[in-house]
Amino acid sequence: MNEIDELVAVRVVGWTVSNGSAYSPEGGRYADIPWNDENRPRWLPRYSTDIAAAWEVARHVISGRHVRFATLEGSHTQPFAEFFDVSTGHERFSACENTIELAICLAALRSVGVSEEEIGKALEETK
Repeated sequence: MNEIDELVAVRVVGWTVSNGSAYSPEGGRYADIPWNDENRPRWLPRYSTDIAAAWEVARHVISGRHVRFATLEGSHTQPFAEFFDVSTGHERFSACENTIELAICLAALRSVGVSEEEIGKALEETK
């Protein structure tokens, strides 16, 4: 589990963690959370490395927004993801990363107002 996956789970997808239990966005409860050796929960999907999980992230963000994904586009030499507000056409949240899964996660975090500082810290702790 990495810090980006945890940040995405809580801030984008809607998971909550409280008193040793995790609660899914649908209300399911996972008690006695299994933890790994680094004291991180194992119950969250690997959003930043698993394409199926990354699409779940995109699904949570696309309501009312256009989405654009590309492996290579224009001047982009890495996978690119972008969400933008349909009503204004101006608010664009994008990321260009080594993998499309990570690009989707970072663009999604930006779209829900997570600061660049918080994203940068999570990326650093993930390394």
